[in-house]
Amino acid sequence: MAELTEAGLTMPVLVIAGDRDALIKGPETARRMRANVPEADVRLLPGVGHLIAGQTAIVADFLAGGVGSGRSSS
Repeated sequence: MAELTEAGLTMPVLVIAGDRDALIKGPETARRMRANVPEADVRLLPGVGHLIAGQTAIVADFLAGGVGSGRSSS
């Protein structure tokens, strides 16, 4: 994912991943996004796999500009 930084990806990015997601390896993806995308707001959801539901409020807040730049939560 270093190519994302090299490509100049500097806009706010919301990443929602499950810590049990074996398909995209949620914890590894979260770590790489935090390291390579300066404006990433990374949400790693405990006990969640690849199917992520019920995150409408987080997405709506992000789209409305309510999410702080670069803020991450585990």
